[in-house]
Amino acid sequence: YYGSHAMLPFQPPRSVVRTRLDMNTTKKVGRPRSIDNTDARPPEEVILESARRLFAEQGYTATTTRQIADAVGVRQPALFHYFGKKIDIFLRIIEASIAPELRFIEAESARNLRPDARLYRYARFVVFNLSTNKNVLGSPYGRSELMGEEFRAFWKSLDKVTTTAKEHIQAGVSAGIFMD
Repeated sequence: YYGSHAMLPFQPPRSVVRTRLDMNTTKKVGRPRSIDNTDARPPEEVILESARRLFAEQGYTATTTRQIADAVGVRQPALFHYFGKKIDIFLRIIEASIAPELRFIEAESARNLRPDARLYRYARFVVFNLSTNKNVLGSPYGRSELMGEEFRAFWKSLDKVTTTAKEHIQAGVSAGIFMD
């Protein structure tokens, strides 16, 4: 083997001769991205972030999987490797938006606090979560596109969140701490 074919008396086909440059290149495994992405985060996270932005800007119905794939820099089949359908992406995003509140409600339920302290802690957490949780889509609640059967678990979780707030307020009113 010669590093260069210049020493050979004939010109062999390119497929036979391998230069040092050819030998040093490594083949990437997996489906190639349409855009070179140097993002070190897991692909699912990148997909969710791009989809979240598009859903917030355009709504669920107007956002296509092609737009999500283009925003991520992958082809549609690669997108479907991680998420079976567009609805799966959207459900992951809205579930992640409400999960911190559900965990907070669960943790706080064991605490023995006055209604005003309980409501204050809850309101403070909700405001903090809304301002810092990157999964919050803005105000998707009440959109007709979220009324399908596939959103039942989300609405049940949201109902738990709003019921908890109402219970804190009612407990404060009943204790004479809040005025109705």
